[in-house]
Amino acid sequence: MKYFLSVMAFFLSAACFPAYATCTRINPVDQGCDACGAPLNFGNIGLMNLRYQPVGTVLARSVFRLVPSVANSDPNRVLYECDLADKDQLFEVFATNGDSNVGGAWNMGDDYFQTYFPYTALKLVHVRSGKPFTRIWQKVPLTQYEIKGSKIEIRGLDFSPISAELIRTDKNNRTPGYSSWGCLWAANDNYTGSYSCNQPNGYVVFMGPGMDVPEAGKDSWNNFQTWITGRYMAFGMNTAPVATLTQNMTKGCRVENYTSNVIFPGISINGLNEGQTVTAPLSITLACANGTENISGINSGQLSLGFQPSYAAWLQAQQLGLTTGDGLSSYLVSDHYDSLSSLAKGVGIQLQTSGGQPVSFLSWSSFSSNAGWRPVLEDAQAISGSQQSDEKLYQRTFSARLSKLPGQTVTAGHVDATASILIRMQ
Repeated sequence: MKYFLSVMAFFLSAACFPAYATCTRINPVDQGCDACGAPLNFGNIGLMNLRYQPVGTVLARSVFRLVPSVANSDPNRVLYECDLADKDQLFEVFATNGDSNVGGAWNMGDDYFQTYFPYTALKLVHVRSGKPFTRIWQKVPLTQYEIKGSKIEIRGLDFSPISAELIRTDKNNRTPGYSSWGCLWAANDNYTGSYSCNQPNGYVVFMGPGMDVPEAGKDSWNNFQTWITGRYMAFGMNTAPVATLTQNMTKGCRVENYTSNVIFPGISINGLNEGQTVTAPLSITLACANGTENISGINSGQLSLGFQPSYAAWLQAQQLGLTTGDGLSSYLVSDHYDSLSSLAKGVGIQLQTSGGQPVSFLSWSSFSSNAGWRPVLEDAQAISGSQQSDEKLYQRTFSARLSKLPGQTVTAGHVDATASILIRMQ
């Protein structure tokens, strides 16, 4: 009787829990060690006085891929092979480096986490799901892969891009973490130099049949069981090219006012297809500390201004072949250019300074060079109205021009494009 019951239990169990094949690692590579992962490509981070960098000011932002990385330079390298029948059992699992007090332990608000650089906090977002990284290991379906017969091949390029945004804070959290791992806490308040704390800011790991991730759903503060297997994929400001920090607490500029909506006059399809354009002004008022005119430029230690398109608009420009090798674009296109039928096709926006110099739109793939940046006070006109004796107001005027995109045919609709004004200490 006991034997019969145990057999029944076995068959019931088999009916409730279908068996899956085991995924296997192909061409194993460990890019989870501290300096083996992918860089954030932030370049230099310039800190200024809170007067010119209020809390929440964006210091750097980029979108990066897990591969190429220091340990794996080939995005097409196959990392895992699974049965096609198991396609619904494949996941990306991700979290901040929660056991490090500068790698992702301390949430400074809205999922921005304390970094090794003082007065900075980093937010990471899994682009495909839109979920921010937290200390809790989250899992989302992995839906991009290559099918070869009855097998699924998972490459580095199949994992979601990750967006990274570093902001200015007015405080630091130097509470010890689960372990210091060589970095006791954030650097001193007046620190300048490289990101010398060799701790990543986050990890992603593959999960599938036979590739368990027991820490999924748990706190990365003290759950990192899979790390020892070499399957973690790390990334951080510590990874070459390593981020650097400079500080200038006496000079700086902030945006005091700007044209938030640039409205173009109407123009016909025929006119655009024949090469006609329409223009509209874009004005920016800057409040700058006295003497900032002496550091206006795009070289190290100088202050620059740039326009970064929304990530959606930048992707659209890439797909249209409008970006250069370093990710810059001469055109800003609608955020949802391909997905909304109400938007005009074949048109884009160009910018010029008041002196007639073309302005490129910044890249999302790298923040580490001065490409696309303009001197912050280029062609600026000093204006009256400052309420502070130690600062001046300046007016910068740009010309925005709506025109036909090269090699495209114009269709009817409206244009809805977004870009951000950024000021950066190079």
